[in-house]
Amino acid sequence: MVVVFCGWQWQTQQRNVQQVLEQALSKIANHPVTVQCAGRTDTGVHALEQVVHFDTTTTRELKEWLLGGNSFFA
Repeated sequence: MVVVFCGWQWQTQQRNVQQVLEQALSKIANHPVTVQCAGRTDTGVHALEQVVHFDTTTTRELKEWLLGGNSFFA
């Protein structure tokens, strides 16, 4: 399966990483989550080891955030 994104930052008409990641993390946290990124990428640019931060009051094991985020990300 190939997953295509049009860059990092929110765009109203195109699928982007920030939007999908915020939606996935919001499902796991059970409240709206906004992420902050150390940088951003444009379409076609690889973002290996990108650093993203978010705040939440929800307590989950690190593994649950990772596995849950991946399951909702596609």
